[in-house]
Parts: sequence; C-alpha cells; structure tokens
Amino acid sequence: MQPLPNRFEVQFDLPSTPVVIDYRFEENIETIVGRNKEHKTTTRTIQICCSGIEDNLHRFQLLCLDLDLKSNYLGTASTSILRKQLNIFDEVILYANHKGSIIKIINLEDIRDRWKEVKNELMEEHQGAAFEEFLSDTDDFLQNETDIKKFIQSKEMYGLYFNDCWGIHHLHEPRFEGLEIMLKEPNRKEYDRHSKDIIKGYNNDSSIIWNISTDNKTQECVILYKDNQLEEAYLEIKQTNSKSNYSLCLMS
Repeated sequence: MQPLPNRFEVQFDLPSTPVVIDYRFEENIETIVGRNKEHKTTTRTIQICCSGIEDNLHRFQLLCLDLDLKSNYLGTASTSILRKQLNIFDEVILYANHKGSIIKIINLEDIRDRWKEVKNELMEEHQGAAFEEFLSDTDDFLQNETDIKKFIQSKEMYGLYFNDCWGIHHLHEPRFEGLEIMLKEPNRKEYDRHSKDIIKGYNNDSSIIWNISTDNKTQECVILYKDNQLEEAYLEIKQTNSKSNYSLCLMS
C-alpha cells in the first residue's frame, strides 16, 4: 500500500537520469587592507552533466566552459598563474551521495597530470622564492584526495550546488542549525486513507534560508529550488575588514 505523503517533509532530489544543466558561478571578495580596498572577482560558466546513478551514487561531470578572473591588487603575472592553476579543474568527474556530499573524484589522476603540464609551463616563465613555494603547496595539495574533495565542494568552487541540502528535510526539525525552509505553497492538505484515491505528491518548490552568526562573522545563504531543480543560490559572508559574496544562477 502506498504510504501517505508527509506534509511536513520537503524533498530535493539530485538528478537520477542523464541531464545537462548550465550554471554561472560567481565569487566576489572585498578586503580592506590598511586604507585600501582589494577586490577579486571570479566568474565561471559550468556545465553540470549527470549520467545517472552508479552503486547508489550520483555520477557527475563538471565542465568549465568559461573562466574570468579579475583583481585590482594581483598583477598580470599572478592573475595568469592563478588562472592556469584553476584550469586544471576544467573537467571534474565525481560521485556524490543523495545529500550532495562529494564522495569520490573519479578523474583525480587526470587532474594531477594536468598540473604536471601546467607546472612545467609555469617554470619556463616564472621564478622566485614565492613562486617556488606556490608550486610546492600545490604539489602537496594535489596529493591529498580529502583536501581536493573539500576544495571542489567549497564555496569558492561548486559548494553552492553540492551544498549538503539535497534529500529530505522536515519543516519542524531543521537538518542544520539556522536553517529554515519556506514553501511556495505552504498550505498543504493533510490526506488520510479515506482520500487515498485523490492523493498526489506535494509541491516542493521552496527556498532554503540558512543564517549563522558569531561574534565576528555572519553568514547568510539562500537556495531556491523549482521543479526539483536548483535555480539560484546566494551566500554572503561578512567578517571584520572583509565581505565575500558567492552566487549560482541557472542559465536558460
């Protein structure tokens, strides 16, 4: 017998069948250093391709179609180096669980090989102690799969999509502190067995609002879902002498 839908549950499902979706990710960071304001903006156009479910995990391919990096304090050389470093993640293939947590980077060795090529190119063009330290730090980072997964799922990369908020939520029992779900159609009808012939699934179109505040940091996040698809997400973090904005937008 089909169970009655729970009117207090909201469900967001990652794609389980092949689909291709394009998003624009943007990062804006403003930092006050002395009397100066430093700005850095990174914009990516990302094609997210889900090929379905394998071994109970969602398989994704992330393709960076365009990357733009601008800064008022980084020189041309530094900007070029950072862009080339980011370009090694032009293609990321991964497994994620039903909550959106990245479980495994499938093409990790390909990413490492890309870095070897980029590193050789950079060594022909640059030198100096700071540059050597940058190369060493990147080498160490790419040897640690856990660190790479955290980076891919960070707010600076694709964390607004792989946000740990997929799956089932209970309206009165938030999964995380400071999290609230606002339904587009909040007045859900309560079904019983006598009305089983007219039972239908609830509309889960809604927004997740997730705010966290401490003595020296505030974090405000809004995630919008429609037709079980993530449409927009916005995260703002304010700290002493710095403000960071991260956004995701579905491209038509």
